[in-house]
Amino acid sequence: MSDVQSEPQAATLPDSAPVPFAVYLAKRLMGDKQFQPGAPAEAAELVEHSDVVLSYADFGLAIACILDREKEPSRHFAFSQQQLINIGKDCLKYTGTMNGAKMPVGITLYEVGHGPPSSDDKLRLQALQRTMPGLTKVAITCFYLDTESRQLWSSAPLGGLLKRLGHRGWVASVLEEDRKSDQEIFVPSPALPQQERIPVVTIALLTVLVAMFGMEHLAKLSDGGSGLLGVDVWTLFALGGMNRDAVLVHGDWHRLLSAALLHGDAFHLLLNGVALALAGYLLESLLGRAWLLLLFLIGTLGGSLLSLALNPANIVSVGASGAVMGLLAAALMASLRYPPGATRTQIQAQLMQFLIPSLIPLTTHRQGGKIDFAAHLGGALAGLLAGYVVMKIWPKTDEQPRFQVATRALALLGVLLFAGSLWLVHAGYAELAEAAKVAVQKSGAPS
Repeated sequence: MSDVQSEPQAATLPDSAPVPFAVYLAKRLMGDKQFQPGAPAEAAELVEHSDVVLSYADFGLAIACILDREKEPSRHFAFSQQQLINIGKDCLKYTGTMNGAKMPVGITLYEVGHGPPSSDDKLRLQALQRTMPGLTKVAITCFYLDTESRQLWSSAPLGGLLKRLGHRGWVASVLEEDRKSDQEIFVPSPALPQQERIPVVTIALLTVLVAMFGMEHLAKLSDGGSGLLGVDVWTLFALGGMNRDAVLVHGDWHRLLSAALLHGDAFHLLLNGVALALAGYLLESLLGRAWLLLLFLIGTLGGSLLSLALNPANIVSVGASGAVMGLLAAALMASLRYPPGATRTQIQAQLMQFLIPSLIPLTTHRQGGKIDFAAHLGGALAGLLAGYVVMKIWPKTDEQPRFQVATRALALLGVLLFAGSLWLVHAGYAELAEAAKVAVQKSGAPS
């Protein structure tokens, strides 16, 4: 991705208070969101008609334009939507691609006034709104900040109902809260922890998955498996595969965990293993071993529960996909600790190259068997939520998230739960294997 070149700005960002709220908003965008002064040369028209222009380049390009109407109430952004789209299209050269798709340009306009927006202001800004980038790959959002009442107006659909979500929620909090000092805004990022020479937990998890796959072959009940070194469904069921009736009717809740340690064939194991190695190495280095184990447990439960809720009763589901999707999603959130730049972009690109295709049924294929997209989605959602929580409890000044003692205790509990699930599988295996042999002789393998 090309670098964004800075342009001279119409307003500086002084360090001493008091400053106009438009300048304070620019400082918060820089401190909280890593925006930088300037914009590509192709956005010179935005620079000319704004008091402050900032930009942030990662996969896509975000341009923030701030107009201080407290100083001059008669001023406003006089662009048409097509003008903004044309500027955004000219800046697409600065965005990257993900899975072959060009990433968009986002333009956000902030008007800061002392008093509420007029009806004409609202109509004008609504006419500029473009929530979805569409084929032009340009999204446009407008905000009006009333510093008198500390109320925020957004041109986005349902802006009032969703005022606490996403970027809109962040802007509202900046407007409503007491101002922060420059020292509070521009907190130096701590040195990132050194990469572990040997990612012990990641290697241990991979070893367990490979060992369990070997055990599946030692315990095979029939030759009905498909794919490379495929294992038949009866064996997978007897060894703790996920099945709705077994869990809900017979109470085999341990299958929520044991199923994640099984795989249907070598290709299935290989895909999950590569993704686990990528996400696990990053998380173990950045968050620590306990957090990696805990996130593996959270992803497993998220994937298994959604699989249980959505899959038909005759399906036997196995695989660490839910756990792996959870780790990928959590690692994507955790990567935000890296400063903007090539390193973070490369890490995020690698993670999304695994994560995004795994959530799209038409783009994923596995030799033999079917893909449990419910488990993929459940694990990803659980990991995304867990990653968000980690970022929230991770002070900017600390090298690792808080609550390390509690995390270690929960990680140990997770290990014990997985071990307990395997013990229950072992305790019931003989009976299930005998019943499965009879069923194989009578009817062959089920779905």
